[in-house]
Amino acid sequence: MDQDPTAALLDADFLAVLRRLDKRNSATKQKALTTLIDLLRELKEPETTGAPQEYVKSEDSIVSSVLPFWPRLFNSLSADDDRRVRELAQVAMHELARRVGRKLMPFLKEVVVSWTFCAVDAYENTARAAQRGLNETFPGKKLGELYRHFAKP
Repeated sequence: MDQDPTAALLDADFLAVLRRLDKRNSATKQKALTTLIDLLRELKEPETTGAPQEYVKSEDSIVSSVLPFWPRLFNSLSADDDRRVRELAQVAMHELARRVGRKLMPFLKEVVVSWTFCAVDAYENTARAAQRGLNETFPGKKLGELYRHFAKP
């Protein structure tokens, strides 16, 4: 990301998190993933009572700042030795999919294998987080359709 000339144009908060996810230290990765999850979930204070709450970070900001770099990072984090890093990566993937919806489609081919393998991770919390993310992102028959779509040669 540091060599990417477009990095200067990205959301500063997301860029800082993505840079920390590239580090080797598991504690740094855990903190960065927790921050990413918080950024994806963070809501603005409503201006009036009863008004619908909006997210602090816009969907467009997420799509332009996170998605281009996410597949490489996610695949690496999903295979990390630290089980807590793997678990947080699944939670972050779920939040990202929830926030951007169909805009994730161009990147699915790159992440679906890691996402699926984590659903059978030896560490139960990682497997549970991956299964929950997959089932909520692709409810009902959509999960089977996803597997069929990417199983085709």
